[in-house]
Formats: sequence, structure tokens, C-alpha cells
Amino acid sequence: MRECGPLVRDFVKTFQSFDAVVVPSASCAGMIRENHARVGRAGRPL
Repeated sequence: MRECGPLVRDFVKTFQSFDAVVVPSASCAGMIRENHARVGRAGRPL
């Protein structure tokens, strides 16, 4: 999970000022919702 930490941090930085982020599918939304939180818990704070 160390490899994806910078990507997740960049995603959060890019979209943190928005109330919603539109994604093309439910699987994309699930990936963001479930795995981004998991990456944050596994490593340093996002």
C-alpha cells in the first residue's frame, strides 16, 4: 500500500474543496470509498 499513498494523497488534495466527485461507475466510487480509507489507515495520515 505504500506505493499508492502518494496517489491517494494527491487525489485528496485535488478534490478536498468539492462537496461531491462524479465518477463513471459504482466500482470506481467503491474503490475510492473503501480503499482510500484503508490506505490512509495503513500508512501515514492523508
